[in-house]
Amino acid sequence: MSVAANRYARALMDVLYPEKADAGLRQLRAFLSLLNDQPDARRFLENPTVAGERRKRLLKEVFDALSLDRRVANFIGILVDRDRLPIALV
Repeated sequence: MSVAANRYARALMDVLYPEKADAGLRQLRAFLSLLNDQPDARRFLENPTVAGERRKRLLKEVFDALSLDRRVANFIGILVDRDRLPIALV
């Protein structure tokens, strides 16, 4: 795991631990599974040339469909905003 990925993972765990850690992991796995099943959506979210507002609209739809915890959704949103989504999806 890269240093950056490790820092992001620790930050998320600090927010979720202990009561929501397992649920957060399941939600991240569901998000990853969706992106693996929908490679066009993954490329769209990872593409820094796509306007941030367009990526946020897609994320909101995905978050609503997966019923993600607000903290997990915020975490994924930060990764997308900072073009760091690929480090989390390894």
